[in-house]
Amino acid sequence: MDPQALDRAKRHATSADVVRAATLWLAAGALFKLFTGSPNDLPEVVHEVIDRIGLDINEGFRVAIALELCIVTLGLFRPRFGWIPLALIYVVFDVVLAMTIQRGAKSCGCFGGAIDISPEVMISVDSVLLLGVLLTRPWSALARTPLRPLLLLPFFGASIVAPWYLYETPPIAPLEPRAEPVSAEPAAPARTPEDGATPAPGVADEGGAEARRLPDFVNFDISTWVGTDFFETDLAALLGEEAAYSVLDPAQVILYRRQCTHCKEHFEKMAADPASLDRPLILIRVPEPGDTPENEVTLVKPPHEVALELPELERGYGGLTTPVVLELRDFRITKVEELGEDEDEEDEDR
Repeated sequence: MDPQALDRAKRHATSADVVRAATLWLAAGALFKLFTGSPNDLPEVVHEVIDRIGLDINEGFRVAIALELCIVTLGLFRPRFGWIPLALIYVVFDVVLAMTIQRGAKSCGCFGGAIDISPEVMISVDSVLLLGVLLTRPWSALARTPLRPLLLLPFFGASIVAPWYLYETPPIAPLEPRAEPVSAEPAAPARTPEDGATPAPGVADEGGAEARRLPDFVNFDISTWVGTDFFETDLAALLGEEAAYSVLDPAQVILYRRQCTHCKEHFEKMAADPASLDRPLILIRVPEPGDTPENEVTLVKPPHEVALELPELERGYGGLTTPVVLELRDFRITKVEELGEDEDEEDEDR
């Protein structure tokens, strides 16, 4: 065999293997996000970009996955063309990861909620793959083949449709405002999620019949809650009628997560000074994937009249930096505070 032809064949095989290896790594991240991830997993930088573009966070999440899967299609079936968008997306990844490292994030979110990988490790892997693609010079090493876009259309179609089909966010029907307020006095005995909290109705009743269809993930927009009737919020709708109508008025409502250290610290401060509670307290737990009684840190809770739980969603809840404190008067939300966000900012300042 002609030595030059043999050399070209080796260069082609090496370049094709490297491009496909980088493509499969990208495919792994896209598929993990598609089947187990949520917008919560996306880096803060990506959230900001999606917001500036004007997309809903769920739509932005779908678009990101669809884009990655389309690049995967090209990289696997047309590496001669696919290496270009593949290299570009790895450059974008490195920029995003560098900014994520600068902000002190502990996980890159590249594989959804299934696997935690530090941004330092991920930027190393991505950079090695990018460098490998460029060093093999695919623009000259790979044999010229026709693109034949019609043959790829089914794969592109599946890549675009899959994030909309497999990641469900059905609309949440709002509740009707309660006609008569519930008196805050006399207060009911304090209850905890373990000994009598009222969970929100799930997708099935005791007989197994489907009660309502819940989304995979909910992103709360708490900035729109101030001045809104409590029963018109998606928070009340997710709680369901029985649980939402047990809310007292006036009251202070605290949304917390079981594994939230900020919630733990806030609860301990409140429990140590019960005299500071000048109105009925309502606790609402926001369940997250992976929650168990064993990993709960919010074991000490302040005296409260009602304890509720949101329904468990497959991919959890976003838009909340717990603990979140709501002030209710005449069943209108007069104030919203994200205490966890303030404490995070103080930590950064220090």
